[in-house]
Amino acid sequence: MRFSMDEALRIKRASRVAITATPIAEKLRILERLRERDRAIRRATIAPEQRPTRDAAS
Repeated sequence: MRFSMDEALRIKRASRVAITATPIAEKLRILERLRERDRAIRRATIAPEQRPTRDAAS
């Protein structure tokens, strides 16, 4: 498989068009799913003793 900058840019433009056409409510749902995914990844990769506690934020 070879990298093609033209193909990558074409896909990026198509993605932007698709997101632009997406309703705001759906964009917010996508954002929430991405945030949940980020939290899950962080929980899985941070050692328990390094995890921030809720008390520390107070």
